[in-house]
Amino acid sequence: NGTSLPFLIDAAEKGDFDMVVHVGDIAYDLHTYNGERGDLYMQNLEPLASRVPYMVVAGNHEDDGKNFSHYQNRFTMPGYDNQFYSFEIGPVHFVTISTEYYGYFYKYSQEPVLHQYNWLQEDLKKADGNREKIPWIIGFQHRPFYCSNENTIECKAFENTLIRTGYEEMPGLEPILNQYGVDLEFWGHEHSYERFLPVNDRTVYNNSGNPYHNAPAPTYIISGSAGCYTPKTGFRNPIPASAFRSVDFGYSLMTVYNHTHINVQQISVEKGGVIDEIWLVKDLGHRMTSKDLTGISFPPAQLGIKCSFRDTTCRREAESRYNESESEVTEKDNDIWEDDTFGKLFHVVTELQNYGKTHCDFVLGDHKNHELLKEEKFDITILQASGDTEKMSFLQRTENFIETLLEYYTMNRLIIEGPQEALDEAFLKVNINKKVKDAAFLFVNSDELVDFTSPITPKTIYIGALGRITQSKLLEQKYLDIFNSAKRGVIYFSFGTVVLSKDMPPHLKNTFLDAFSEFPDINFIWKYENESHNIAESYNNVFTFPFLPQNDLLDHTKLLAFITHGGMNSITEAAIKGVPMIAIPIFGDQNHNARILEAKRTGITLLKCQITKDLLISTIRKIIDDESYMKNAKQLSRMVMAKPMTAEERVVKYTEFAAEFGDTEALQSEGRNLHWIQLHSIDVIFFLLVIVLLLFSLFYKVIRLIIRKVKKLPILVAYSKKSD
Repeated sequence: NGTSLPFLIDAAEKGDFDMVVHVGDIAYDLHTYNGERGDLYMQNLEPLASRVPYMVVAGNHEDDGKNFSHYQNRFTMPGYDNQFYSFEIGPVHFVTISTEYYGYFYKYSQEPVLHQYNWLQEDLKKADGNREKIPWIIGFQHRPFYCSNENTIECKAFENTLIRTGYEEMPGLEPILNQYGVDLEFWGHEHSYERFLPVNDRTVYNNSGNPYHNAPAPTYIISGSAGCYTPKTGFRNPIPASAFRSVDFGYSLMTVYNHTHINVQQISVEKGGVIDEIWLVKDLGHRMTSKDLTGISFPPAQLGIKCSFRDTTCRREAESRYNESESEVTEKDNDIWEDDTFGKLFHVVTELQNYGKTHCDFVLGDHKNHELLKEEKFDITILQASGDTEKMSFLQRTENFIETLLEYYTMNRLIIEGPQEALDEAFLKVNINKKVKDAAFLFVNSDELVDFTSPITPKTIYIGALGRITQSKLLEQKYLDIFNSAKRGVIYFSFGTVVLSKDMPPHLKNTFLDAFSEFPDINFIWKYENESHNIAESYNNVFTFPFLPQNDLLDHTKLLAFITHGGMNSITEAAIKGVPMIAIPIFGDQNHNARILEAKRTGITLLKCQITKDLLISTIRKIIDDESYMKNAKQLSRMVMAKPMTAEERVVKYTEFAAEFGDTEALQSEGRNLHWIQLHSIDVIFFLLVIVLLLFSLFYKVIRLIIRKVKKLPILVAYSKKSD
């Protein structure tokens, strides 16, 4: 999203700054939709870039698979190839470095890394020798050496082995920045703001009232909060060098006052002002050095990985992990809580297709494990191949027909096209569609009693309750106290492990809390992942926990209902326990699952974009006051539990059957080989319609012929004379 752009344009018009530096990941992405997104971004940027210089740094999202061609052709920086360059303004020597040479060395070789390093060494050496005239050296790069963000693997694993300390023949960047006394450097990559104390080689220096006065090591700032379509990345267990952190959308504003003072502010566009500020001060003639000072060292990351440059499998694994936080495919063109659009769906499907290809490329390159699998001589392989209600009006059936066509299109792109492209590029003659069609059995993650009834072949086996029918354990005392203190009962509230309640928009959190407060005789247990928010501290009947034993909670006799996102696992677990549900579908199959609840009358659906306090209150009252929901839920539970064969037994027995007999085609339907026109008898219907039309046409012509013949017959008229 472009959250900060209007504020930047307004500030540029007011003359608040003289230059903009964008530290990578531009437009997300410049090359998306064959460059159309880049065109749109540049158009939106024009009011800003036409007023002040717009300097750019390459990020990992600038890699378009064609050596950053879109990035190279859209910008002209004063350097070798827009990846690294330097320039001087007043008392500052600015230097820009490409971390993407390191991030993609396996793709573009180590040569660009070495070329850049040699240039950087000469550039910094010259700048360091000119301190009397130009005392400040300030750098920019995309990927950070250090960070404290949660759910980002690069904060824990790769800064030492790749960019910070180097690897194989590639020298790291941190030693040379410290050697030549770089005063300040800005980073991106993380979608947040984080300021660090002076730090070098995992040693932090905080030796005075102002650690940035004559700092003995570089000061680093992550400024990646201007805007992004992915969810905000919070913080957990910040490293000792971290001094300030924020997830507010905003931008960093640096003011160079003179040879001795620099001011840096972090502007929050959400709060409308400065949320962080530091002064970098150094005495005239001061030269940075940490030799005479004592710092506090902190341990390295625990997930470091080292790869031989020739080990393709290891390097692909490294790249896959290094960019794990960027492969957010679900729900990321806009906030997942906003209403869904076709454009949003199209973008998500495209991202997932690309991710499928990347993953398949990685698997195909894992030759070591391929050989290990061959040695095992497996007899069978189990792979994952990842509407409306049954009673529909004419308009609903029309809508369902259109949705089904779209689903065929999206699922084919989502599951088939990406891996198929990777297989084709590897010259492997494997047709994924044919492999799926010819599979001995298809295991479906659904339960036939919970889901809609569908016309299926005998090779389709429902295993939705796999691992779900388990003996519940005794709840911990803290949970039992909540149940015991509730006069009427407890309602359990969780959106699963993918959709996090902590990322819910603040107004929506307040809507839920205000609605819950209207039920003082009911306690609400809410899975909320960030305890430090303390969102329920002023609500006596709301209790939040970052993790909850869902299976055990659903089995308690005083549980009144389950508010869920509608994931199939949650739906199945609640159905097994006989708990009525309020489903708030977010994405994927959850709309389908919510409709199941409506059809079975075991739950009620609320649309995420229509939630209000009054609607929540009325829905909760309906689910707890209308006894039919609980009655239907208990009836469904008894039916699921009474099935003659469990999901585990089905998996074992049908797998053993397939291993013994293979694909005998005894259960294969010839329909899998038919064209969709043949499968739905459209050709037969068309043929019969033609026959009927021909018969009607013949009948019409015969009638017309008869009429014409009749008209040509002579008409005899008899007259009689009247007597006088």
